[in-house]
Amino acid sequence: ICEFHAVDQKVVQKNIDDCKKFIQLVADLGGKGVKVRPNGLPKDVPVEKTLEQIGKSLVECGKAAKDAGVEIWVEVHGQGTQNPENMKTIM
Repeated sequence: ICEFHAVDQKVVQKNIDDCKKFIQLVADLGGKGVKVRPNGLPKDVPVEKTLEQIGKSLVECGKAAKDAGVEIWVEVHGQGTQNPENMKTIM
């Protein structure tokens, strides 16, 4: 499972890169999708910034998934990110 809410941008990029590797693995195996999840809202970071970061990460992963012929499945998960309005903003 890849998550994109971390404060450290290196961690976010690692999760994006890992997601792309999972996408390729799923495509190579004939699978259908890769599950990802928002998993909370870091303290001391504006909520809007975190939601935007998660959304932009999903766009990047989604493009890779489309190119590979698989889907990204987003789990509704995490303290604060499980809120339907926040998920709407992410998407």
